[in-house]
Amino acid sequence: MYALFTALPFVGHLNPLIRQAAALRGRGWRVAVASTREMCAHVKSEGPDVPFVDAGELGAIAGRLRAAEEAASAEADYRRGALHFLAPLSEMWPVLFDGLTGAIAADRPDVIVVDLFTSAALSAAEHARVPYVVNNPSLLNAVPTELMPPDWRIPLAMSARSIHDTHAWHRLLEPVSRHAMQLAVSLTIGRQVMKQRAARGLPAVALHELLR
Repeated sequence: MYALFTALPFVGHLNPLIRQAAALRGRGWRVAVASTREMCAHVKSEGPDVPFVDAGELGAIAGRLRAAEEAASAEADYRRGALHFLAPLSEMWPVLFDGLTGAIAADRPDVIVVDLFTSAALSAAEHARVPYVVNNPSLLNAVPTELMPPDWRIPLAMSARSIHDTHAWHRLLEPVSRHAMQLAVSLTIGRQVMKQRAARGLPAVALHELLR
């Protein structure tokens, strides 16, 4: 059995997958971790026994991604900082989709483990009709309620509240807040993903449908 793990070229998204791949390899599976070429050295450092699959080079996008990281780091508000990533994430989508589509065709995995935020990989797995598992690297509760029922004790993602600052009225507003967040995602990242999917001849689909 062959499991391909894949994520955006971000250390925080790749590290959990590298650990999972190493654990699965120890159970006799053939595994590999795929991302853009720039992450090859990191994957080899963190998982020396885990093969790396090159899903393409970011090229000039890498510089714009670094600029976005610096701009986001300078923002006091996490939500405003996250907006800096919208443009480079959209630019890297076709790189990852095309690279992963080629990698899947060359060596078809039995299952793909996809980072929650790596929509290009979700689309590539869907396009190739390979079963996939979505890995959520955090306790973010911004996904649709039917996929992840709310835990009223946990603050909403990007709310800037700790669990100790979540009061009864926050919990009452939780369903409204979650739906508002889903709408915001659809109008920003969702629109970008749909444009990229259309450019590759893929049908329009709500982001949460890819997570089912």
